[in-house]
Amino acid sequence: MPEHLFKQTDLELLENHTPKGEYEILVVGTFNGDIEGNLATWFYARPENEFCCLFPRMLGKSTLHPVDREESIQELTFLWKRFCNDNKIIIVDLFKDIIVDLPNHSDKNLAVLQPNQYIAFDFQKAFGNCKFKRVMFTWKGMVKNNALTNLKVQYINYFQCRGSRIAHLLTPSMSYAKSKVLS
Repeated sequence: MPEHLFKQTDLELLENHTPKGEYEILVVGTFNGDIEGNLATWFYARPENEFCCLFPRMLGKSTLHPVDREESIQELTFLWKRFCNDNKIIIVDLFKDIIVDLPNHSDKNLAVLQPNQYIAFDFQKAFGNCKFKRVMFTWKGMVKNNALTNLKVQYINYFQCRGSRIAHLLTPSMSYAKSKVLS
């Protein structure tokens, strides 16, 4: 059963060394599993995901996607982390661990998880001492009574009460776009 690829370096670090102050954006994804074939060097830092292109452009900045740049993926990962730090952006995922075997970690498979089948990132512990102007989710869906929606609602309720604006982004995953073309 996989744990999050950045569980110790990012998620647990945020839970145990909580940030303070005001931030611009909290980006909430779903799960970045430590599984064979996941070549991410940090959240969304892989060629098959367009987030490093789309998100900076949405903020009026230059793309950080490897297709658009000359730097190595390691250099771009460093630039992506610096971009987030400089722009007061924090990125997290809903799940730290998945306790059951899944055919893959698509949102479709994550949505049907039961609470005893995962360990969620403790966002309330991590972000109790800070505020975000905006909280953005990397998936739009809000299907009743599924794991993704139930966790998303917890985030929305928590952060809206604290003055954050909520946004639901379309997935930046190119694999999602490719699956739609193939269907």
